[in-house]
Amino acid sequence: MKKDYRIRKRQIEETAEQRIREKLIETIWDDVDDLNSPTFKRLWNNLSSGQQALFGISLLESEVDNGGIHQFFFNSSGLLAHEALDGLKTLRAKKHVELLEKVFALFPDEKIPKQRKQRQKLLKQVTDKITEKIFDRPFYRLSRNRGTSLDSYVLKYLASHPDEFFISNKQADALEAEERRQKDDHLQQMRVRDYRSDRSKSLPDIFSNSIFDPRFRSDLKIAIKAHDDSLGTLLNVLTPGQKALMLARWLDIYGEDFFVAQGHFFADTLKSLRLVGANEYAKLLESVWEQLPEKPIQPESKARHVALKSRTIEDLRKKFKIFAAFSDSFERLNNDAEKSLRTILGAYIASHPTEFFRN
Repeated sequence: MKKDYRIRKRQIEETAEQRIREKLIETIWDDVDDLNSPTFKRLWNNLSSGQQALFGISLLESEVDNGGIHQFFFNSSGLLAHEALDGLKTLRAKKHVELLEKVFALFPDEKIPKQRKQRQKLLKQVTDKITEKIFDRPFYRLSRNRGTSLDSYVLKYLASHPDEFFISNKQADALEAEERRQKDDHLQQMRVRDYRSDRSKSLPDIFSNSIFDPRFRSDLKIAIKAHDDSLGTLLNVLTPGQKALMLARWLDIYGEDFFVAQGHFFADTLKSLRLVGANEYAKLLESVWEQLPEKPIQPESKARHVALKSRTIEDLRKKFKIFAAFSDSFERLNNDAEKSLRTILGAYIASHPTEFFRN
């Protein structure tokens, strides 16, 4: 988590107007995990009033554009309903404020509960048909008008409050140096940690992070965001079984996108799958790899994507067939109760408990 989320002014110099808001708060999104977590509350307190306003209205707008204000309240985003209203007030977007206040008036005491279950219970009376009429439609009309779009209010606020978003180059250099030092220190700590967890009475969900020491989740996030080899460093700290579990989980999550998302771990994944006895998955993965003319082993995901990018229609069709066949075969295997990755990994964990649990 950063102490200061302001950016250098030069970072938006060549940015189109409609993307300036996104650019101003993209580093904030990088550190957002769970809106309901203590970590997010600390992050929120590190933001300026303008940054809070931009984050709140952006969360609101993305949900409304996708499924209306009803979806905003229904999802975890509704936790920041009052913050979104405050953000609109900060930007002096009066028409938007009036619309949102009309929706608030449909709730008891005009308050939106922080607890998601309470919001969802109240939304049974406040239907999407009602909210669409009094909020969504007029909101979309405002968005289509350049003079009343949220971006227009953001640009006006930015012009009069630059210090809430921009930091001097000298300050930015100092902060970045301190952040690098902290990350390097943290990565050094990772190298000596034991990520095995205390065994409970029942086996935790093997496809959740509960099977690891609680520190692992935050360390994984740091490693992913740090320099290229730090994720590999973290994986190599794990026991062979833990590493196999992580790589198999990524394969399960990404499917054919694994080759772009984690292609540089192909050799490790192959070795890990064989270690836990998932030999059919290893053969399937290897067969796809052999058919690919370009091997996505680059450490950067963008470079892997470029390596796999189809250059001709014929090449595109060929790769489509390869990945489609992989997806079908993978799904058939994983849907077989006896051959699924969950079953195979569960059996390995049961027979190698000391690789996963301290006691």
